[in-house]
Order: sequence, then C-alpha cells, then structure tokens
Amino acid sequence: MHKIYLLIIGIIAFVPIHAQSDYADFLLDSLCSDEFAGRGYVQNGDLKAAKFIRNQFKSLGIKQYQNRSYFQEFDIAINTFPDTVNIEINGEKLRAGIDYLVDGASGAQKGSFKCISIKKKQLLNINKFMKEVAKDKLKNVFLVVYKDEFKTKTEKELYHNTLMTIKQYEGFELAGIIEITNEKLTWVPSTKYTGIPILIFNAKTISYPIEEINIHLNQKFHDVYFTQNVIGHIKGSHYPDSFIYITAHYDHLGKMGSKTIFRGANDNASGVAMMLSLAKHYSKHPPKYSILFVAFAAEEIGLLGSNHFTKYPFIPHENIKLVLNFDLLGTGQEGIAIVNGAKYLKDIQTINYFNDLNQYVSKIKVRANAANSDHYYFSKKGVKSFFIYTMGGTKAYHDIYDNPESLPFTKFNNVMNLMINYLNFTQKMIY
Repeated sequence: MHKIYLLIIGIIAFVPIHAQSDYADFLLDSLCSDEFAGRGYVQNGDLKAAKFIRNQFKSLGIKQYQNRSYFQEFDIAINTFPDTVNIEINGEKLRAGIDYLVDGASGAQKGSFKCISIKKKQLLNINKFMKEVAKDKLKNVFLVVYKDEFKTKTEKELYHNTLMTIKQYEGFELAGIIEITNEKLTWVPSTKYTGIPILIFNAKTISYPIEEINIHLNQKFHDVYFTQNVIGHIKGSHYPDSFIYITAHYDHLGKMGSKTIFRGANDNASGVAMMLSLAKHYSKHPPKYSILFVAFAAEEIGLLGSNHFTKYPFIPHENIKLVLNFDLLGTGQEGIAIVNGAKYLKDIQTINYFNDLNQYVSKIKVRANAANSDHYYFSKKGVKSFFIYTMGGTKAYHDIYDNPESLPFTKFNNVMNLMINYLNFTQKMIY
C-alpha cells in the first residue's frame, strides 16, 4: 500500500466506536415477537414489521428519500396456511415443525385417508406401477415416499420429475403425498400452488408403519399480495449525490397455521438489527456520502424485493458506490464471510487491515458471487455489492428453532465496528 493510504487507514482505525448491543437486542426481540407473526404473509406480519422499521427510521431521524414514502410497494403471489393445520398418523397427533412440515406449495385437505407406500423402483417406473396397482386403489389415498432412497443427483432429479408427474396425473386422484426423510426439516414458503398437500415427515420422530392419516389443513393462495420494501435516507455532508447502500431483508417465513411461528432471529432479524444499528450510528455521525438504508421484503421467496428495487431504482446505479447487504449476523464464533468479495480484493485488503489491527473476528472468508441474498441484483447491474454473514454457532435455519433465545450475538458489536471502520475509510477513498 502507499504511505498516504496507510496513514488514512491508521487515523480511521482508532476512531472510537460505541457498542449497540442493547438496541440490537431490543430489535431482535421485537422483530421475533408474536406481534409480527414471523414477518410473513399471514396476519399481515410483513406489513407490521415494515411499519416497525419505518418507525425506527423516524425515531432515529432517518428521513424519506426526496419526500417519497418510506415504503416501496410491489405485489407478489404467495401460498399461505392461515389457520388450521392439524395432522394425526395412526391416531397419534403430530407436532408441526418437529414431526412434520407442510410443503409451501401444498393445497388444502380435510378428512381421514388410507396411506400406501411406494418404493424407489416403483416410483421411477410409474407406468409399471400403474399396472401393478389398480387406479382405484390410489384414488383418495396418501402416497408415502421414502425420499432418502434417492441418493445421487440423477436419482434426485428423477424423483423430483416423477413426483411432479404424479401431482399432475389425473388418473391417480391422490388425496396427498407424504415424504419421509432423515434430513433436517427446513421450510420454504412458495409462490406456487400444487393442488394437493405434500407433507414432509421426520423419519426420527414418527411411528411406523403409516397406515392412516387424519388431516385438517386450510390453505389460501394469493394471486396478488401487496408487500413493501422500506427505505430511509441520510444526506451526505460532502458528496450528497454519491450513495452507499446498507441493506438487509426483513421478511421471514411467517406462520404455518395459527400456532406454528417461524420467527427468523438469525434469518434475518439479526441483519435488520445490524442495518438499524448502523443507521443509529450514522444519524449521530453524519456521513460524507449519502446513505440509503433499505429493508427488503420477499427475499425468502426469490429475492423479489431487491429485484423490484433494482428495476425501479431511487438513484441511478452509477451513483451507487457500494452496497453492504447483511444477512445472518447473529453468530460469528468462526468469523465472517463476504460473498462477491473475490471480485474486489482491494476492499477485502482494507477490511482485513482493520480486522488484523483490532482482532474483530477470527476469520474473514472471501467468496465468489452467488444469487443467495439481496446484494445479487445490484451486482448484476455492475454495482460493487457485498453480502456479509457470520459463521459458527447456531445451526437453526428455516425452522422453528431460529429464536432470539438461541442466538448468541457473539460478534455482533465487533462486526459492526469493523464495518464502520471500512465504511468510514470508503468515504475517503472510493476505488
């Protein structure tokens, strides 16, 4: 590095930065509370969370951009399970999120049904299976599939394609499908609707053989559901037309029925807590560049919020100098990862310098770009964009265990301080 570069870094590195742990804890607990219903699309959980973030912007003195609304509204399609989700096997009541999940694209069903198991060989030769098992035996029954039998990539693709055929084949007239797996139960909402219920059973907790299912599953598909990104703005003191974006998605999976909540502490209340903590910091320490804080909706169903935002931008993309996107910021025992960092090694060199100087985290892993969070569509527009997440700690992810009480926030303050050092330097020397 040049001497002047080192001098600037050295000066910034010793700027005192205060911890934000109390505020971050408040944000985490609030966003994961029952009030926000998992920040999904049941009970307006997404809208309630968006209003909470907007109110935080207001309380911190973060303004709308050019007197626009804090909200950027757009519509999505979404399948939901708004109230009743009850399942019994052989007369034994199952626990949602522990014993089973309802596939996000499932349809409604109610009643008692017989269950018929199908093996791998049969499933991969549907025509032969149809001859061996009369159609009337498959009418109005649940088909039980042992998903773990399909081990290779080719077998899994065949399984998926065959399953799609079964769902669409009118000759079966199935009441539903049960998939049994030893894999971790991981839920994902869906923008599609299959017409029949697909249930994923935990092989470790259910009783065998599965002979009968009693199900009451309500489902509602929204062709058009309006959700919203949330945007706040701090005007730069020296370069107001140059922008840094600090972003995080606020949506999570919501509810599966009236009782089962996916709270999404790490994914991504933690990222929102980082974004708002940085907003609090810069509201007291005015930045040289303008900062746009963006809380994205609909990340979990395909990065829809950030895709919409980049299609209808508030600021020309050439005026955006940097996007820092935070997702999964609740741990850090094993360091942090920077997705899309491999393309911008000079920035990584700067971040590593500050980390080496202050020992914020044990490791900084640099990754190539991937379409795995809201930085992606900015990068596709040629904007320097990083997705930063913490590593280690809790393994809870897209399940009912991702709660505030299981999230340690081990390196939250350290990561925030590292980012502030980097951001302060970035405002002095944009590469």
